[in-house]
Amino acid sequence: MLVRGIIALTMPALVLLSASVSDGDVMYVNSVKYVQGFRLQTGVFRVLANSSYIGCVRECLLRQHCRAITYYRTYYICHLGSQSGVLERVDDNKTLSSHPTDWNPPKSIVGNCSEKPCAVGQRCTELSSGSIVCINTECSDPPEITSSTTSGLRPIGITISYESVANSSYSPIISGNPNITCKADTTWTSLDFTVTLCPSNFQIVGGAYCIMLVTSQTMTPADGDQYCQTEGARLVWMTSVEKYDAIIAIIQTGRYFLAGTDVDVEGTWKLPNGELMTWLHSRAEVIDTDNDDCLTYDHSLGKLRDLPCSYTEFIICEIV
Repeated sequence: MLVRGIIALTMPALVLLSASVSDGDVMYVNSVKYVQGFRLQTGVFRVLANSSYIGCVRECLLRQHCRAITYYRTYYICHLGSQSGVLERVDDNKTLSSHPTDWNPPKSIVGNCSEKPCAVGQRCTELSSGSIVCINTECSDPPEITSSTTSGLRPIGITISYESVANSSYSPIISGNPNITCKADTTWTSLDFTVTLCPSNFQIVGGAYCIMLVTSQTMTPADGDQYCQTEGARLVWMTSVEKYDAIIAIIQTGRYFLAGTDVDVEGTWKLPNGELMTWLHSRAEVIDTDNDDCLTYDHSLGKLRDLPCSYTEFIICEIV
């Protein structure tokens, strides 16, 4: 796919961190301006080895989505940066950074590609005949996910992973597959994970569950679920053996109401959505008494047991 036009030389300037550029930082190579002692802190989408400085400039000009470069003269390594690039000062004058607004390259650097840049994610290539082809080389920026971050690198074929980023108010939990891959058509594979924000008054157990043990008061399971809702949560659903084991491991004393009832059929336990809790009996974890229809965990017994739904006990809230 070809997109007609001229390579833009009026792109927004890079943001500088740590210190401003002084006159002594500014240098030129073949009329191409750069600043020494600065590097891209963010926005690097491609790393090229065995490159010259002018070669690095050329690779950027051949890509519509390239907005800046950092060139490591000691190692002959080129970093191509996107619009989100931010510069920071480094203690190395052999680290060079530059921006297309500072370039006035001769046509020999990019040939006919100076007039016919390709679409975002493609590299313009001039054939010996002088005609232009656009080759898929990179994906666009990965999708932004709340409270998570990932590598900015995006060459075709790369697989990147999202990682959670905590703050003073929340700790994120990533559930599912946090990896996405840049496909040959310059699009990413589908996201297959969720991010749960676990508030500071809750705790993460088993690396996957956002839990709050409420021991300041006792309440019925119905009142307990309403209480949990005021915290943006629900009365905990024990959906698997793994979840059950992780949560009871943090309980030191007391009895706790959980979501679950066998009110419809005695001994057949269901979650509020009607899902059968079949794993309970496979572990022989339930002490089942006729006409006691609400589920608790009793620490003194080390087991689940049923109690009348009118009883009041501690509760466990969860955010999902």
